[in-house]
Amino acid sequence: MHGVPAEHQIKTLVFIADSRPLLVLVRGDHSLVEQKLLDATGARAVRPADADEIKSALGALPGSLGAVGVTGLTVLADHALAGRTAMTTGANQDGVHLRGVDLARDITVTHWADLREVRAGEPCIECGTALQVVRTVEVGHIFKLGYKYTEALGVTVLGQDGTAVKPIMGSYGIGIERAIAAIVETHHDEKGIVWPAAVAPFEVAVVPIGKNDEQTAAVVDDLYAQLRAERVDVVLDDRDERPGVKFADIELVGIPYRITVGPRGLKEGVVEVTTRATGETTQVPVASAAARVAALLRSAD
Repeated sequence: MHGVPAEHQIKTLVFIADSRPLLVLVRGDHSLVEQKLLDATGARAVRPADADEIKSALGALPGSLGAVGVTGLTVLADHALAGRTAMTTGANQDGVHLRGVDLARDITVTHWADLREVRAGEPCIECGTALQVVRTVEVGHIFKLGYKYTEALGVTVLGQDGTAVKPIMGSYGIGIERAIAAIVETHHDEKGIVWPAAVAPFEVAVVPIGKNDEQTAAVVDDLYAQLRAERVDVVLDDRDERPGVKFADIELVGIPYRITVGPRGLKEGVVEVTTRATGETTQVPVASAAARVAALLRSAD
């Protein structure tokens, strides 16, 4: 609005840390990482202040906030602001801003910390190599809980000298739902999910097609029983639907192998085995179909 590039602005954010307000300063072109803020403050809980809390702390609304001349409040500033001069920030009067701000001269910073989100191309602080930003899925996490719950629950243990001490807690978790999401995100195609056999809800689908005669029904039931005896997770799709509908549903769900049983193949003594991951279909003698698929699953493991 004032023709000042973002890297020359000071973004002032107000948070409530364990019921106390604090100011967080980052460069205008940078984004705050709230987990870093938690780590830097050591607070049990941190949340953005609401409009009334901001007005009470600084006397202005978001958009015109700043830390120049502020006393009595904790001020955390990101390292990227250290030594910056000729900066612009809010004056804590609605619609008013200050130019020419010198961080060292004009703002009393309580604590400097790494608070911002890194960006691709920036040098690693350890080796100097350009950083890459990649998309990920969080499947596990570790949280340092400190004394939050041990104090609340009054938990103590005996230390080495026999005196009671409060233990420091940590939380270590693996998210099953997130793991499933990660697998689907990395194992799919335009038709649907392509489950690895180790985590598939069913490993094999037996699909009868065509006329539902006695021979087809007998082969289907026998294949199903043989696969169960081989400890294979198998589902029988005996719905009264067209073959294309059944195939599309099985591909969408992502079942690794499909055994198709139809009158035409049975006349030649074969069934079709289709691999979901490759789409390859082969004809296999009826008598060896269950063993063949079970062997494929064992090799996949």
